[in-house]
Amino acid sequence: MKVFIIKFLGFLFGFFITLIIINYISIENKKKIIEKYTTSGNTNININNNLISNKLNYFENKFMNINTFSEKLKLDENRWYENDLSLPLINNIINDNKYFTYSGNLELVENNINNESVKGAKLNTIQLNGPNSYYFANNPNNNELNTFSIYFACKFKDTNFTNNILFEMIGNTETINYPNEIKYAQSVVNINLFKNQNNNFDIIITIGNIIYKGLINNIDRSLIINNDVINFYLTYSSTELIFGINKQIYKYIIDINAFKVKLGSTPVIINKGGNLNMDLYLFIYYKSIINFNDIQQLIKFTYSNLSGLETIVNNTTKCEIPINQHEKNIDNKLKEMENNIIKSIEKKNTEIKNQNITNDVKPLKLPINKNNEKTGFFDWFF
Repeated sequence: MKVFIIKFLGFLFGFFITLIIINYISIENKKKIIEKYTTSGNTNININNNLISNKLNYFENKFMNINTFSEKLKLDENRWYENDLSLPLINNIINDNKYFTYSGNLELVENNINNESVKGAKLNTIQLNGPNSYYFANNPNNNELNTFSIYFACKFKDTNFTNNILFEMIGNTETINYPNEIKYAQSVVNINLFKNQNNNFDIIITIGNIIYKGLINNIDRSLIINNDVINFYLTYSSTELIFGINKQIYKYIIDINAFKVKLGSTPVIINKGGNLNMDLYLFIYYKSIINFNDIQQLIKFTYSNLSGLETIVNNTTKCEIPINQHEKNIDNKLKEMENNIIKSIEKKNTEIKNQNITNDVKPLKLPINKNNEKTGFFDWFF
């Protein structure tokens, strides 16, 4: 009986030590990443895999979503298909507006949050070529671009270049009539991570013939080039342009002299020229504006996949309980578990004493988070 108790306690002790280690690692990751997204917004978050995925994929006017969380990256075909395509459509696809292509050997590499979870697409020296730019237009009749949003989840490892175009769409050449002359302007939409003389980054955004720069200058290199997953997002409307790096948001007022962008037939590009040594996890393009709450959902979805949480809850039941209620439920479950363990051990102790056998193993005391403070990775989702 004594051997049984020692083995039983050894198992429990190892189990909870493992949980503590996982939680500690999660805390460190959260300090670097997750805490940046805390807001006072709606706390009713659904953690069911299908429901998260559906909410992600079916925001209004979502046009394209490529990610490494599904099996739509076909390395043997050098094609990265739209996430919402069913396998029969992939096998019989005719249109060229449902996938990105690339040349070279694209590798899948481990992420640093959970190396047994989803991997990233290593784009070092690799450029992704997407559908023709006009497919991304709001108006299919004249290929005019009015509003759009872009979201990237990626990791930047290094670059040896000054100009690093993360994303680009080419428009048609526009004619500008001046009083005494006619000029022609190239229309382009791109995001440039410009490496300045300090070896830091200026983020320069071009829409049409207007260059938006000066507001996102001299971003410390270590904030861009590191081992963390970074979230970039851009929204554009007729009145303002918003660019976000994780939680930090920058806003530009749209130049009233800007002409309407009309997209051409050149393919959309990610990582132009392969200049950025980067891992890409998720790219989504919307033909509409997505707000900060939508961005939070995307960030949570990304990290739930990178951590492996999305897989863990894949077969769980529907859960729409507010976060604070989840905390209380978890706290109560831990207390219940502790009491059950103590009662079980005390019962065994009594049995042992009745058999006149001494027992030096003390009951295991679990640490209970009494103030409901969020301290671990899973607390973010519950």
